[in-house]
Amino acid sequence: MSLSHFEIAIYRHLDQLTTDVLEITKGVFPDLTLYINALTDYEQITIKVAEHHTSVKLKEGDISDLSGALCHRVDFENQKPLIYENIDQAKDLGDARKLLNDVNIKAYLGIPIVLNSGERFGTLCVANDEPTTFKSESVQLIQRIARLFSFYIEIQYEAYRDHLTKVYNRSFLEAVYPSVSNDKGIIALLDLDGFKLVNDRLGHQVGDEVLMEVAEKLRKHTIGRSSFVVRLGGDEFVMYWPQESAETINQHLSNVLQDFKSWDVDIKECQLSASIGAVSFEKQELLKVLKQADDALYHVKKSGRNNYKLEHCD
Repeated sequence: MSLSHFEIAIYRHLDQLTTDVLEITKGVFPDLTLYINALTDYEQITIKVAEHHTSVKLKEGDISDLSGALCHRVDFENQKPLIYENIDQAKDLGDARKLLNDVNIKAYLGIPIVLNSGERFGTLCVANDEPTTFKSESVQLIQRIARLFSFYIEIQYEAYRDHLTKVYNRSFLEAVYPSVSNDKGIIALLDLDGFKLVNDRLGHQVGDEVLMEVAEKLRKHTIGRSSFVVRLGGDEFVMYWPQESAETINQHLSNVLQDFKSWDVDIKECQLSASIGAVSFEKQELLKVLKQADDALYHVKKSGRNNYKLEHCD
């Protein structure tokens, strides 16, 4: 798992912190190109490049497909650095070789930046335009710098996550909405039908297990570069998709409801389904969109539940 580009974009003070991290790293490698990459599930994003005097052609904001990115080869699970002291002599670069040639990288050191949860943020990287030897003591030092950086990322990560389900929380939605509201999109508000009965009859531990399963079900329907799921609180969740055809959105919503016909959690004789109020929007304020989605959800609840209603935001 990786962070989304939505999340990376809203981390507070990230620009200043990445600048500071690279300035500290420059004390170890003063004459090389230093930069930080963030990795989503699909892309490698160069978020900061320190000033340098090599002929490496990296720029902040560069985006590469993850399949051809060298940082994708870093061992995040074991948190081991990836070292190529002579790119031209490397035998296993595959699709990454073209990208490295394009930016004139001839030596590379990538240090994984990993959260306590195991999720990867990206890499602290050192590169040069000629073959370079990376001394082990220098590598170990910037590994420590990367760990310190990860502590900050951890704080930001937790601030935007629901602690029970690990999907995004309302603070994330409020922070990211301005960046998506200028384009057409869909907000879908989902509420469980019969959840109170689960809590009352089976206890809150089973209720928590149900909420975690809900989050996992919804993740499957928001996989992609431009969609996400949020837990607002209780058994209310929000899904966001960029604008698509009415047919596609209706199919999304139907597929979500279909997923709630069966449960991995043992809910005994309890009947549990979902209702959804969805709104297409463009430039409207978040509170207005959520209010109209809630009104659509209320209509579904009053009309028999276990269904959805899709409207356009006025």
